Amino acid sequence: MPSTQRSRFLLAAGFLAAAAAEASDEPPIDIPSDTELQFSADPYADQDKLDMIKSGIAHLAAIRYEASSFSSENTGYTGVYGDFCVYDARLNYVEDPSLYPTIDDMMLTSDHCGEHTYTLP
Repeated sequence: MPSTQRSRFLLAAGFLAAAAAEASDEPPIDIPSDTELQFSADPYADQDKLDMIKSGIAHLAAIRYEASSFSSENTGYTGVYGDFCVYDARLNYVEDPSLYPTIDDMMLTSDHCGEHTYTLP
């Protein structure tokens, strides 16, 4: 290999080695998952859901049930679920009731109901 080519080769190899050393000093980049990008962190994640309901922090948002939940064959309720989330239930009383005529309208004011609904049997 002629000396000019060899010099260029060594120079290029030196640049690559320097770039690799510099890159290894960089901390790893934490890329959030798609779910983390779409939803905010639940501010109530560390709280007991039943305690939130009992204390009035979380309110009933919906009731879901299966086709056989209320059949005469069942001795009790089966397959009945309550959806709960945090919203201001006082909006209907504090504000003009025509602004928030239904629970759905009150829930639309809550970021929590859109992202962090809790389902309990």
